[in-house]
Amino acid sequence: MNGYGLYQDQSISCPGAFTGDAGVFFLALINTLFTKQCELGNKDNYPIDAGPSLVDNDSFDYIVVGGGTAGSVVASKLAKSTQNRVLLLEAGGYPSPTSDIPAFHLSLQKTIEDWQFHTEKSNKSCLGLKNGKCLWPMGKTLGGSSTINSMLYTRGSKHIFNSWAEKGTIGWSYQEVFPYFKMSEKLEVHELISSKQYGIDGILPLTRSRLHQPLRTTIFDSAKELGYKVSSHETGVGFFEALQTIKNGVRKNTAKVFLADHKILPNLQVATEALVEKIIIDRDLKIANGVKVDIGGSTLNLYAEKEVIVSAGPVNSPKLLMLSGIGPKEYLGSLGIETVHDINVGQNLQDHFMYPVLAVKVNDSAIKYFAQNPIEELYKYFANREGLLAYTGISNIVGFLNTKNHSGDANIKLNYMLVPREDSYFLPQFTKDLNFVDEVKNSLYEANKDSHLLVICVTLMDTKSKGKILLKSKNPHDKPLIYPGYLSDEKDLDLLLKGIRLAEKQIETRSFKKVSADLIYIDIPNCRKYKFRTDDYWKCAIRNVGTSGYNPVGTCRMGLSIDPNSIVNPLLKVHGIEKLRVIDSSVLPTSTRADVLAAAIMIGQKGAQLVINGYETIKNEFSTLK
Repeated sequence: MNGYGLYQDQSISCPGAFTGDAGVFFLALINTLFTKQCELGNKDNYPIDAGPSLVDNDSFDYIVVGGGTAGSVVASKLAKSTQNRVLLLEAGGYPSPTSDIPAFHLSLQKTIEDWQFHTEKSNKSCLGLKNGKCLWPMGKTLGGSSTINSMLYTRGSKHIFNSWAEKGTIGWSYQEVFPYFKMSEKLEVHELISSKQYGIDGILPLTRSRLHQPLRTTIFDSAKELGYKVSSHETGVGFFEALQTIKNGVRKNTAKVFLADHKILPNLQVATEALVEKIIIDRDLKIANGVKVDIGGSTLNLYAEKEVIVSAGPVNSPKLLMLSGIGPKEYLGSLGIETVHDINVGQNLQDHFMYPVLAVKVNDSAIKYFAQNPIEELYKYFANREGLLAYTGISNIVGFLNTKNHSGDANIKLNYMLVPREDSYFLPQFTKDLNFVDEVKNSLYEANKDSHLLVICVTLMDTKSKGKILLKSKNPHDKPLIYPGYLSDEKDLDLLLKGIRLAEKQIETRSFKKVSADLIYIDIPNCRKYKFRTDDYWKCAIRNVGTSGYNPVGTCRMGLSIDPNSIVNPLLKVHGIEKLRVIDSSVLPTSTRADVLAAAIMIGQKGAQLVINGYETIKNEFSTLK
């Protein structure tokens, strides 16, 4: 069984065969289904792999390292807006057919499309997970994490962007980045178009699920009972249905969307399975000249006449800088790496922290759509891109909450996932992805035997704790060491506990009583001495099974050169090194208090525009867009 109880293969023996017109129609049906299947993961949607044709000492105008969420946007914009020769280097391969199917997004973790990172052991967090480690999924494929994530598109708090600008990151206030959000967007939700809050002329489709479970009404009604605003779109504290990057039942990752014109862009080349090992830097002049890259086991030196742009993400961007001698001098020296520029690369790591297993039994009235007939669901999807596989359930329903009041910026996020009774796909995949031990898994499996489950994920978005990315060695093929610092600041533990209490209040509303909501006990071995639902139990549970909220930022922080923790300036140029920029979510000074997908795409748009405009001021650059 695989995917909502869908069979991986079934041997069917027919006693006879269709003949005549019936046979023709039957073959036409089969042909249609095969054609629809072949559309998924079709390499024709992506540029041809230029890796085999590259030779040592090849030269380009721009080299972009990382064909992920931001990197695909950067390379596309540079190639379309100029006649410059652009090379995009991606360490992973082409997205799989599975990645195109929205409902299967959980099954992409721990595959070749995932870097399969994990945290190092801590005495503060991840204590009750297998091996004491939290898993850190991150896309290793064209499109990066936009190819494996849940496709939620939320921008974040306007006040957060404005606070950066007030501290010196000129050009990054919300008013100034707003056009770069809209530049990509192609809103396809009719009732939101009049709000003018989203772009309609871009190429990134933004849609919402048309498959509404009864629990959607339950969640929104309960929010109203508690005094929260229920909005048609993201407006701050309150509940809403998030937009997603899905079109006609198919995921739209950034590589597929932004590199779609590759056939008419002869100045753009894309190489897959290309691991950049080092940035080639003139140590005397401190100028980035190119990259050293491993393509299919062959090491090439490739050169950039204008700039090297690092878009490898919040883990691999700092890793590459440090491997290239840009980082803390004493630390790099301990690994035998000669320092080119002494700067705090890899520090200031911030991530959302999530309690993922607030599980609630609900009755049959809570669920309308589930895979009663798996074969029928397969047919709906492959024939018409409809049905359960075309969506992500109720995971696009979001609650943004503030632990102090119903106003201000949200610091807690609630996400919801519905698990049908006797589920054979979601729970096994969910528990595997979160690295749960058997006791936690069994608590969920037992409850699911006779009940549908609503799983509420409570996420702290405004974490005070900070971590760091370090190198395991100077070998570029070694995975970096991730020390997220979760719960190193006790305030985070208290805030996430308050978030859980807010979720409990929702479960106890009249609306949830109508679906017989019953919060289940999760057997966490290290927490058995505490009474269920007490503060001590929840704090223990948070430390033991709390995990990444999948939105790390800050490891190549943007700021002024006088800030000892900033790595790039507001033009996204690396301090102290010429012809080198970082353009991805690692430059964000803090969390945007939302999923980072939208911000990463915006950074790609704005960063590429900064490159195109050369060395003009950000003020002049912005004025050209008005």
